[in-house]
Amino acid sequence: MHFLRGRPWIRAAAMAILLLVIYDPTRIEITSGDTISTRYWPVSILHYGTFMLNPFKEQLKGVGYAALYMPDGNWAPRVDWGMAVLTVPFYAIFEALDPDAEWTHDRVNAVSRWNAMAI
Repeated sequence: MHFLRGRPWIRAAAMAILLLVIYDPTRIEITSGDTISTRYWPVSILHYGTFMLNPFKEQLKGVGYAALYMPDGNWAPRVDWGMAVLTVPFYAIFEALDPDAEWTHDRVNAVSRWNAMAI
């Protein structure tokens, strides 16, 4: 691939496009309890104004490893603050674009998938 030599930006762009096609943002996110906090915590922070996963108690009821179940009844996320730095700004874009939209499981998973590609 002689035309790519000496042009790292072309290689980087080609790799980004290839990875986007392979990752396929339209696929449904594989969901499990150990990734719930990563996907739902930014929504709790932005949309509900809490650092706990309490707004999703009913929705996540029965999902193992979804949160740390505190003695006071709060559901704490199983992630550290570094995750918020990477996810909250990205989720904020979707919150700003449609602040009245409900954060359903499908929407959370779709935004999470796009966020994973951006990181």
